[in-house]
Amino acid sequence: MDWFHSTYINKIDRKGRVSVPADFRAVLARRGSGRLVLYPSVYFAAVDGAPDDYLDDINRRIEALPPSSQERDDLIDSIMPVIQTFVCDSEGRVVLPEGLIAHAGLSESAAFVGRGPSFQIWEPEAFRQREAEARARTRNLRAAAGAR
Repeated sequence: MDWFHSTYINKIDRKGRVSVPADFRAVLARRGSGRLVLYPSVYFAAVDGAPDDYLDDINRRIEALPPSSQERDDLIDSIMPVIQTFVCDSEGRVVLPEGLIAHAGLSESAAFVGRGPSFQIWEPEAFRQREAEARARTRNLRAAAGAR
């Protein structure tokens, strides 16, 4: 399986264009898709991204929830209406819409962060903070497990 991994920081130009990392474009190509989906992350001030076939995975997760549950309705209403599909231009760039830029607090640069089957786009300093917090929690879990 092809995975998105590593972190790449790329510039955003005045028109909102940003280069999708070449490694990420290669994953898209190997998965048979030149299209990617982007949408505001439900959990973070970031943009979630994935190949367009990732929508099948999202739909499976939604379908697994009880049909009239609040959780299902919330997941549908927080993701489906805001998903946008993009194709990289000849230089490997996409134009980020203002809504996604605002949601993630992006300005001059964007951190593309691999997350296995998907990726996120963060404001670089915000991701550095998120990463530090996650590492601290991971260290604490390991220390707690070792104390048992």
